[in-house]
Amino acid sequence: MHAFASPARVSFLRLPFRAARKRLRLGREAVKTTSLSFEAAQEHAIADVSLTRFLEQVRAGAVTHVNVSKHGEGLVARGPDLWFEHVALPPRYDVTDRLLDAGVDVTVVGSLVDPNTMLMGVDVVVLLATVTLFVMLMRRQGGAGGGGLSALTKGPFDGKDKRTTTSSRTTFKDVAGIDEVQGELAEIVTILRFPARFTALGAKVPRGVLLEGPPGCGKTLCARAVAGEANVPFFAAVGSDFMDTFVGVGAARVREIFKKAKEAAPCILFIDEIDTIAQARSAAPSIGGGADERNQTINALLSEMDGFAGNTGVIVMAATNRRDVLDPAVVRPGRFDRTIHVPMPDVRGRAAIMRVHSSEKPLGPDIDVQEIARRTPGFSGADLENLANEAAMAAARENATIITAAHFETAMDRVKMGPERVSAVITPEMKRVLAIHEAGHAVAGMLLEDFDAVRKVTIIPRGQSGGSTHFDPKDDHSLHTRDYLEKRIIVALGGRVAEELVYGHANVTTGASGDLEIVSRVAHAMITTYGFGRTLGAAANWARAGDAADEEVHQEVRTLVAVLYTRARRLLEPKLHLVHRVADALFERETLDRAELEALVKT
Repeated sequence: MHAFASPARVSFLRLPFRAARKRLRLGREAVKTTSLSFEAAQEHAIADVSLTRFLEQVRAGAVTHVNVSKHGEGLVARGPDLWFEHVALPPRYDVTDRLLDAGVDVTVVGSLVDPNTMLMGVDVVVLLATVTLFVMLMRRQGGAGGGGLSALTKGPFDGKDKRTTTSSRTTFKDVAGIDEVQGELAEIVTILRFPARFTALGAKVPRGVLLEGPPGCGKTLCARAVAGEANVPFFAAVGSDFMDTFVGVGAARVREIFKKAKEAAPCILFIDEIDTIAQARSAAPSIGGGADERNQTINALLSEMDGFAGNTGVIVMAATNRRDVLDPAVVRPGRFDRTIHVPMPDVRGRAAIMRVHSSEKPLGPDIDVQEIARRTPGFSGADLENLANEAAMAAARENATIITAAHFETAMDRVKMGPERVSAVITPEMKRVLAIHEAGHAVAGMLLEDFDAVRKVTIIPRGQSGGSTHFDPKDDHSLHTRDYLEKRIIVALGGRVAEELVYGHANVTTGASGDLEIVSRVAHAMITTYGFGRTLGAAANWARAGDAADEEVHQEVRTLVAVLYTRARRLLEPKLHLVHRVADALFERETLDRAELEALVKT
């Protein structure tokens, strides 16, 4: 099948790729429309006829239009019945005069082209344009980052010193609440500043220091402080920066960052979230090459940190909160020689951290940093920074000039429970149920001896909660007695018990769902982690080892919760008048503080 067409010329080299593609698409349409009706040709097949037969048709007046190739290679004729004929002409044979004499409409075109061939040619042009554009973009990127396709191996790490100016760089004065960790880090500073003091005695400079601890406890801040105190370059990367879809790219990026660090030695090379690339290697094949990429990246890291690599002056510091998943070869001596645990701050540490984060904030005279620290057990440095920031934002919303204790109270509620749900619609009946429920928690906590003090109770909805009861911890330590944990469960059950005593078993609500989660978590930990079960006892680890002991564990948990539920009911039932008294006050005022609660319960 043949047809005539003039080739479409499209200039795309100076156009963006999308514009070039659009222009080429228009060219494809032009090929179809300027040809001798390619679609019509599909309906009426072009027949090959001899020159003699064609001239007979011309003399008979059956030919009305002819497309003639200017190169003389042939022609296509069309008649009144929309039939098509292709005629091959002898070399240097000119039939134009005869056609004109017979009154035939003659059009001279460039050449005879198969429409499929023309469209295929346009596709080739599009492909070449894409490749050309890609090469040009990679060259441009290479000019800015150095090296075309090799830029893939650099990743997000740009190889620049991450230190700030001398006046603003991080030092140990910016790290508070972890004094014992600072002692360990101070020796790293001394090694960086005076390495000869150690090498003269035959001591080897540590290759790596692993900082492990819960999220937000200040591991990255510690690494920056070491570099700031030693006044050495600080290179930082995240474990995910090294990982890539293509196997081998991560290893190349590891070599690249170590090359930059060695050129700037002595220095600190910090890798955050190192567990992303240094998880225990697997011999099992992977789909898509993910494990192969991670394994090669780990191997490159081990090679660079190995004692034979000669990275003198480069101390690698890494941070993780999942040390248990790291490959044993990564944490062995000679790679990460030291592991420093960065714990959550205690009450003194939290007070010191709050002073750091509030040093540039206008605090009111009623702010007691020590009291804030006492009320925030379990808060990390990042949590305390967020708390101070939320207090400042609360003051700004009121157009206040200083931050008061009330602003910190608002911030505390927002951080712990979420924002206040001002749009929540609560009927008087449901408000009464919420008051009874929270009064049950508050009264149970106040009746129990040797337990945390109730600080505030509210029925203002926040986050997913319709109300809340807040306690100030009695002690700031991680060791708890069995008696304390049992009382914690009793207080958590106090809301459900109060509802049942007032409204009956059939009318209790779903408001205790969050309380029951706490009850289940604490009770399960008492049986399986702390060995407080009456049957399993200290066989806690065995109880968690398999399915065989599941039923025994569940039975122990059920028995424990049932016993403590009975204790909670016996505690509140004779004091139900106190529950009603606190609930009435809550219904009216919505929030009660410690002094108001003590006045209601003691009278």
